[in-house]
Amino acid sequence: MEARDYVIALLGAGMTQAQIAEKTGMGQPTVSKVYRGEVADVLSRNYRRLQELHAEVVGDQKAPSEAAQA
Repeated sequence: MEARDYVIALLGAGMTQAQIAEKTGMGQPTVSKVYRGEVADVLSRNYRRLQELHAEVVGDQKAPSEAAQA
């Protein structure tokens, strides 16, 4: 999964960009850019934080792009 997939899934689970930013330590403008696909590569620590937050909030559900491919 890419960082954008995690952000999309977290937003779909009801989180705001500001909440994602707060929980991951990323800036809200960065979260917005990731969501819009303007930033494909994020720092590895931010990627790990997105993964962890996704696991905490969404659990085992697949991100929207993965579900479409299944």
